[in-house]
Amino acid sequence: MIKLNTLLALLFLFSCASNSKKDVDVDDITDADFKKKKAVAYNANRDYFKGVNSKFSSALNDEGIQRVEKFGGDVESKDVITKIIIACYEKEFEDAQELIRENQESYRSNPAFWNQVGTCYLLQKERRKALLFYNKALEFDTNYAPALNNLGVLYRKFGEDQKAEIAFKRAIKGNNFAKTPRFNLAQLYLTYGLYKFALKELFVLDRVSKGDVDVLAGMGTAHLMSGNPKLALRYFNKIESEFYENPYIGLNASFANFLAGKKEVARNIYGDIDTDKLGALKDYYKMLKRKLE
Repeated sequence: MIKLNTLLALLFLFSCASNSKKDVDVDDITDADFKKKKAVAYNANRDYFKGVNSKFSSALNDEGIQRVEKFGGDVESKDVITKIIIACYEKEFEDAQELIRENQESYRSNPAFWNQVGTCYLLQKERRKALLFYNKALEFDTNYAPALNNLGVLYRKFGEDQKAEIAFKRAIKGNNFAKTPRFNLAQLYLTYGLYKFALKELFVLDRVSKGDVDVLAGMGTAHLMSGNPKLALRYFNKIESEFYENPYIGLNASFANFLAGKKEVARNIYGDIDTDKLGALKDYYKMLKRKLE
């Protein structure tokens, strides 16, 4: 059982993945040492994570592990590709590089493998290398939804939101059942106040899981943007109060209660928000404070 302690990937790193050297006795070398390793065929089922336990991120548990630690979950796996991405999320990059070096020949034609290599680079903020390996994954499958989704994440990370939108849409088109690009596309739309477009994607995810905190928060936020705080509260009220300390949830839940005339509830939620996590939401926090006072 591996507990996740962090969150979200390698050409040059292959040659320097490890400083250790293995001494080889010439007399021990056989013809088998010169045979090319058998390639591990791509299996679509391996794009889905198994053994991920987190009810609060349940809508997307089988497609990613980024939110598992955030909601107190855990994941276990003996799969090589999954081990690589877990190591990268936990910032054990040397371990990930060793796994990649050991398995790159066997997985040379596997888009899932190169997709996770790209994500390891993205976690290290190596944009060009991440882009290189996401595109390498797409060489083997031009409609490979995970790599297209991750390209969208990369573009968003570097402020290229128009490219991100295209990538997320391509991912959905490539696999209409893929949930993660829908979630990311909805979050992108919410960033620009395009709540109608966000709701279209979030409705699909809400049908999959009624308890996913981020989906519920997204639905609540979209309805708050639409000017319907009472409808927004239907979703915020489904979120357990312990999550209100997260500014992106608590601020909107507090504001929705304020607009619905529940000022005392709004103040209580506001008081529990973790101000150390405000980040870009500081101005929103100050604005809401003035209203509540």
